[in-house]
Amino acid sequence: MVKVKGAIVGMDFVSSSKAYRRLHRKLVGSYSMDAVLGFKRGSSSLSDPASFLEEIKKCQVEVFNSVGYGHDYRFSRGKVVGSALIYGQTVIHGAFFALESERENENDNFANVDRRRSWRRKRGSTINIDD
Repeated sequence: MVKVKGAIVGMDFVSSSKAYRRLHRKLVGSYSMDAVLGFKRGSSSLSDPASFLEEIKKCQVEVFNSVGYGHDYRFSRGKVVGSALIYGQTVIHGAFFALESERENENDNFANVDRRRSWRRKRGSTINIDD
C-alpha cells in the first residue's frame, strides 16, 4: 500500500514473492511517477489502510475473459477503482487506486489505471516468473 502526503494512493499485489522481487523496482517507479506527475490521487480522503480495504470490499465487480488465462475482474466504487487477474482461485495480480473524488461515471476512472499500465509497458515491465 502506498501513501503520498498522508493519503493512500493505491496498492498492488502479486501471487508470488519471486514475481514481486522482479516487479518491486517497477512498482515503486510507477507510484513515484504518479506522485511526481500529480495524477490527482494524492488528495484522496482515504488515509487509513483498513478504510481503504473496506472500500475495496464494497466495490461493484465486473468480470471479463482475459486475453490469456483466467478472468479480468474490474472493481469500482466511489473512492476506489481497481482490477485483478484471477486464474482458478488465485489472484495473479491486483491493483487498486484511491480516487480524488467520487465520479458519476466510474468507468472513466479506469483511464488512470490504463495510463499506468501503458507507462509500465513502455518501460518493459513484462515479466516471466519462470526465469
